Amino acid sequence: MKITLIALAAIVTVILFIYIFVGLERVWEFTSGNPDLGAINIETLEKAPEPNQYLLCPEDYCAETPDTIASTYDIPASELFAEILLLLEANPKSELLSSDERELTLRFLTRSPVLRFPDTTNIEVIEISNTQSTLAIYAQAKMGVSDLGANKKRIDAMVEELETRISQRN
Repeated sequence: MKITLIALAAIVTVILFIYIFVGLERVWEFTSGNPDLGAINIETLEKAPEPNQYLLCPEDYCAETPDTIASTYDIPASELFAEILLLLEANPKSELLSSDERELTLRFLTRSPVLRFPDTTNIEVIEISNTQSTLAIYAQAKMGVSDLGANKKRIDAMVEELETRISQRN
């Protein structure tokens, strides 16, 4: 019993040392490589079988069946892109990895609060007309089989905030 408690205390001490002095981000990068899963084309995406991902797409846009159908916004694509960029830049939990204003694509990295597991999110803004646009979003966890719905929650919250910002403009 005494040895078990000592072993447990040693494990907890090592974990705290790593968390405080090394940082879990470095540990995950060392064990799993670059946290960025890279840019993808959401329209032609083939989802992995694991449930650690979330896909939001306009109807009939993606080759895969989306988890949620994207809304249409009554603003030009360039303005929707700018709103998303402002939203991401204001969020300290998001690390912008790439932004292409010409292609209307963005990619960012987020990490889980405690264990700091990395997730990559790709966004494509899609022009419907000069005054309407929509978006496609694909978020995927780098590690693990399940993300316990974290990508869905994060993207749903982002879309809700985006819709609030757009409605306040009008």
